Amino acid sequence: MKTPRIGPFTEVAEFDGKITSAVDGGNTHIFLEQTEGGTIRAECSAELIARLAGQICASSIRMVGHATWERSEAGHWKLIRFQATDFRLLRTEDLVESIARLQNIWNSSAAALVDLSSNS
Repeated sequence: MKTPRIGPFTEVAEFDGKITSAVDGGNTHIFLEQTEGGTIRAECSAELIARLAGQICASSIRMVGHATWERSEAGHWKLIRFQATDFRLLRTEDLVESIARLQNIWNSSAAALVDLSSNS
């Protein structure tokens, strides 16, 4: 069954993964190996590339920016272009570590509340 072709259109997007390489050949970009598989080419400003320099092959990150998509008549979505504008480092802790971190936050908050109530 033929579906209508859609796009291209641009929207805010985020992709998680690790940077495998950066290229500056007049058109600065990085390659992001996605957590769920596949690789994305992200266009970046020189300033963003400089900020990302220490993250190549090192940390899991979330790239934030604007993605241009289109859908073919066969119904397949294709990423045409991704312009990265920022990034965030992602924690690499497992579930047990995450729960322990949250319990520490809770315990610290509860202790602060007890201190406040005893000063009344």
